[in-house]
Amino acid sequence: TAKSCTFIDPGIDANNDPQDYVWDKDGIHLNAHGTAFVADLIERAIPTSPIPGPGPSPSLDRQFTRGTFTPSISLYGLLAAPLDRAKRDLSRFRAAGFGNARVWIDWDYFGVTGARALDRDGNFVEPIARKLDELMLYGVTIGMSFDLTMHAAGYNAHPKGGEGYDIAEHKRAVKNTLSRWGLQSPFRILDMANEAEVRGQGGHGSPDTGHVSPGRFLELMTVARSVPRKCLVGVSISPGGDYDDVILNYKAICRDTKPEILLPHFGRKSGWGAKEGPQGAALAKAFPGLFVHHQEPARNGHSTQPGMWPVSEFEAAFKSTQAAGAVGCCLHTDAGFDMRERDAWDQLDAVERQVVDSLKSWIA
Repeated sequence: TAKSCTFIDPGIDANNDPQDYVWDKDGIHLNAHGTAFVADLIERAIPTSPIPGPGPSPSLDRQFTRGTFTPSISLYGLLAAPLDRAKRDLSRFRAAGFGNARVWIDWDYFGVTGARALDRDGNFVEPIARKLDELMLYGVTIGMSFDLTMHAAGYNAHPKGGEGYDIAEHKRAVKNTLSRWGLQSPFRILDMANEAEVRGQGGHGSPDTGHVSPGRFLELMTVARSVPRKCLVGVSISPGGDYDDVILNYKAICRDTKPEILLPHFGRKSGWGAKEGPQGAALAKAFPGLFVHHQEPARNGHSTQPGMWPVSEFEAAFKSTQAAGAVGCCLHTDAGFDMRERDAWDQLDAVERQVVDSLKSWIA
């Protein structure tokens, strides 16, 4: 028996607590805070379906560095999934050859709830943050890393003079994220602002529409540089905003400082796959010393019809980006947008399933 203990919802920590791993002979998990987890109850509450995957990877720290190429998979809503589903999906995609998952840390689109590890003030939503604690440990176990993404519109902001907004909440979110996970090997990339390209006269980026001005980008990078970490930090850019061109938009937002990695979202027109590599090479040439990860190529679903793009486009994207010297390329899919009820793996359309099945034959 355990006296004076608080029983925690097993859905938060599942089979183990990422903080201590201490069990007594009766299967009761006790930690220094007097918290208890009952192993048999947890097993009944969260049935697991183990998927064999590769062993631990000694090279997570090298992902997205010179001479490497890491295929990634979009699992935006991973943090809203029950823990067993999240682990099952990560294991399946890892076994298929993907070494990284792009996960939004503040995903709240398309009616999805329960995927925010940070609230609008930049503070932790602790049950979800603890789920990410567990998934970081699991990433080490199977050799899977994370590209964590934020969007500027996900945090409160306050109009002011100069370049438009006080973004204390967004900066708090960046600092909290890096302070908690920044030294963990599976955390390889932080995209501080999805599609942050500047919009509006004078470059006054407005966080309430998801965009960031050059001055605000400098503030975010200054916060990131103040925290000890292993991961690479930047913002993703698309052909929107002031220029219909990714390179020009990157140059605009980098007026005062530069990111540590380039995360382009190039245009989505027929023939996009073969164009990804050369476009990425041109971007890298414009920013010597920075590597390119093709974080969000074209996808099937939502803005396009399911199955619209043929397998050949995706094949060309992976092959052209690797040949051009990029450090990664992502299979962008809406299959992971809402994982509350179904595995992302089971939501892949027929074309995406072929891509997953073929990936290992496309890349060295």
